[in-house]
Amino acid sequence: MNTAFTSRPKPSFRRMVAAALAVGVSVALGAAPAQSAGTVTVRAILRTQAAVTDAVGSTVSIIQACPVGATLDRRMTRALVSPTPSNYRLLSRELWPRGLVTRWRQTRPRPQVDNFPLPTQTVVCVQGVPAAATRHTMAISAIVRLWGPAPWKAELDSIHDPAGTWGARQAKATIGFRGLTSRRMVFATGAADFPDQAFAGGFILGPYPAGRYAELTVFLSVTTYRP
Repeated sequence: MNTAFTSRPKPSFRRMVAAALAVGVSVALGAAPAQSAGTVTVRAILRTQAAVTDAVGSTVSIIQACPVGATLDRRMTRALVSPTPSNYRLLSRELWPRGLVTRWRQTRPRPQVDNFPLPTQTVVCVQGVPAAATRHTMAISAIVRLWGPAPWKAELDSIHDPAGTWGARQAKATIGFRGLTSRRMVFATGAADFPDQAFAGGFILGPYPAGRYAELTVFLSVTTYRP
């Protein structure tokens, strides 16, 4: 798989989540469901990064969806938007009631250096749970697409990192791998190699022109634990 994913995620993602809470993206400001004295608001946060073989002119998109019963915390999702890598151009970003999609155009090859920034999207799913609960799991899907023109044997990979909040506090979160489907790809595989990281990737069955795409759909679970 792509060498961009050979190292563990840096703690900067957790710092970003903490900063989002610190600047006021808390329960009172988020798009939380109605909460009674017997419930607490829990957020499952999933960051997805996409890496592809050089395919200048192609479009990369990431689509993430929260489970039924949860909603998108629009304020915190906006606070966690990542900068566009220098070899991409941002095309669009759409926030939906239960998810979001971002699209980027690759404008030049990726520099051959370690840990170079990748197209990144973070979804914040929020749900009310019983106040006595000690943990809560949300099923979140992530789709990574490469729209043509794409070269033969292009590689499409994704990496997924979890985070969470319990009430207005940052909380421990782990990730689980529930399954994978693919389109126009071979040797597609995925796993949660660590409690705080999951991978998926494969090779594109191509080449194919503009207007067609290959995709990886990863079914994940993010479990958040009461602090």
